[in-house]
Amino acid sequence: MRFWTLRRSCAGLLLAGASGCGSAVDREHAPQEGLLDEGVGDVRLDGASDCDPAAGDHLDRYVAAAEEGGELHIVGIYQAPRTPGDERGRFEITLERTGPSVLVLSAHEATEWVVKAAPQASIESILVTGYHAQQVHAPAGVEVVNQSYAEGGWFFGNAYMWPREGEGEGEDCRDFFSADTCAALGDAWQVTLREHIDNARNLVLGVEEWSGRTLSSFHGCREMSHFVLRDG
Repeated sequence: MRFWTLRRSCAGLLLAGASGCGSAVDREHAPQEGLLDEGVGDVRLDGASDCDPAAGDHLDRYVAAAEEGGELHIVGIYQAPRTPGDERGRFEITLERTGPSVLVLSAHEATEWVVKAAPQASIESILVTGYHAQQVHAPAGVEVVNQSYAEGGWFFGNAYMWPREGEGEGEDCRDFFSADTCAALGDAWQVTLREHIDNARNLVLGVEEWSGRTLSSFHGCREMSHFVLRDG
């Protein structure tokens, strides 16, 4: 698990095919260190997943300080595991966190998202965004917005890595990618890392603009099949 610091600059919003962003989201916003373990104010948040470090994957997490109103949570993957012959991977997310939330689910590969909510949870809306076509099964009555680049929709971006200060300068490739990926990238790994950083910034800025809320949490992993978001 890694706690990363993001210093935002206006990296551009991928909204309806347009770029650029206004002053409303052009601001600095830095996560607090150690938030997930210690909590800040009355915020405590926990999560469980099958993100596998043995496979070279890292679960990147960010949790914000408490704000009034509902919460905004992003869960991002590159892909969900799939069996041979399946058109898409399957990902199950369960919200057990108390109070109203907006969920943003992001994937590069085609994914079937199965969203569940515990009795104490309230999902106001779900935004699913991906490069390839996405499919979502949500609780009855929940508003679902499904957008993918492949189907000509808005593409807010795909992110499963969280930026930190320095953006990879002086770091080792294995701190961010699997051994196989590092071998394939060679000396270009920092360029790829910067692309991931831009993707994360675009995604956060875009969904904050779309939802009218400030990000509450981000959880990302290159590949996983399930995630539970709950009170800490």
